Amino acid sequence: MKTLFNFARTTVLVTFSALLACGATTARAQTILDGFDPNANLSVLAIVVQPDGKIVIGGDFTTLAPNGGPTVMRNHIARLNPDGTVDPDFNPNANGQVRALAVQADGKVLAGGSFSSIGGQARNYVARLDAVTGLADAFDPQPNVGTGVDAIAVQTDGKILLGGSFTALGGMLRQRIARLNSDGTLDTTFGLETGANNLVNAIVVQPSGNISVGGLFTNINGQARNYIAKLGVNGIPDAAFNAGTLTGPLGFGIYALAVQGDGKVIIVGSFTGVAGQTRNRIARLDGTTGAVDSFDPNANNNLFAVAVQPDGKILVGGGFSGANSIGGATRNRIARLDPATGLADSFDPNANNTVLTIALQDDGKILLGGGFTTLAPDGGPTVTRNHIARLTTVAAPTPTPTATSTPTATATVTPTATATPTPTPTVTPPFGTPTPPPTRHSPTPRSRLTPAPRPSP
Repeated sequence: MKTLFNFARTTVLVTFSALLACGATTARAQTILDGFDPNANLSVLAIVVQPDGKIVIGGDFTTLAPNGGPTVMRNHIARLNPDGTVDPDFNPNANGQVRALAVQADGKVLAGGSFSSIGGQARNYVARLDAVTGLADAFDPQPNVGTGVDAIAVQTDGKILLGGSFTALGGMLRQRIARLNSDGTLDTTFGLETGANNLVNAIVVQPSGNISVGGLFTNINGQARNYIAKLGVNGIPDAAFNAGTLTGPLGFGIYALAVQGDGKVIIVGSFTGVAGQTRNRIARLDGTTGAVDSFDPNANNNLFAVAVQPDGKILVGGGFSGANSIGGATRNRIARLDPATGLADSFDPNANNTVLTIALQDDGKILLGGGFTTLAPDGGPTVTRNHIARLTTVAAPTPTPTATSTPTATATVTPTATATPTPTPTVTPPFGTPTPPPTRHSPTPRSRLTPAPRPSP
């Protein structure tokens, strides 16, 4: 009998090695509009958040219709509840634009602008309002007629800094910057009568007590300083801080500024150069010397607002739009920048018109005011938000692991000697070809419409 090797049992084993590809695609955080919708009829120019979470707004508006509800008259200043409805008790009823706001430690509200009546009293351009009713108290610095107040800041000792176009307070010479005692009288220990030789648009009190000031001036309190200065507690410019020469188109200037936790100063406006280096409308300066650093988001249109988040990221608003408009990305009028690189992150509210003011809530939500009437976050559906909106970001969902299968065939052969002349092979094949992971597609990245430097009213 002929003996044959019968491959009676031939088994093919297939093993799959799952390789996680979580890092293969970039997850994008989502920009979310919440239900907050005060619905102002004209531009919102200033926003301040009270410690109790209520929100005071100022601007050109004369009515609000919160969350699709009935129209409420509020002339140029209003207080909103956290849900966007109007606080019925607070109604200062200004007769002109409100463009600067601050809240004192006792809850009273300081308002500045171009009004001559507010809180039931004749008050030229600046007033202090009761925290509950909005009625003006006896505080009355009396800037000279035909000017205005564009910036207000409160020191930790309760003294109040004013900036704007005024040239006198209470009949005493003080040009465009001054400090007031808490009762509204002029603090004569601060600065010089000559003050600034052009507009002061922004004031920030640093934790050290020093004061950062920005505007259109080239001389302040007796020292040559181009558009940006750091003042000591006595109002005299810090000799070590000097940003050098700023350049730009006719009438350019600094419109807003912010101070980082490390003391560096972010300036925004309509300038195009700082100390011989190209810096289009945004730059960052060393807190001690004023030297410009490498931070260069390169905006393609003017910036009017800047705020620093607790995590150090930098929010900016303005008139920029289109491809490569700021931070190397397509961002329309609002963006968030990495503090190290200046690149825009995934935050993308996509406003249809100018963003003029930004404020941060304690819960991390972001308030915007300006000339816009719609937003389309992350390139999604257009949502109506007239002149004021609130946004948040949520982290991107954790990417789902993608299995990349690598078949490995292992044949186990058991030869069996048998006299059966007909071999009968049995083969178990592989389990098929793995489906490749899907390709991720990036989403397609949008008055005072573009205000000029604030002129003297």
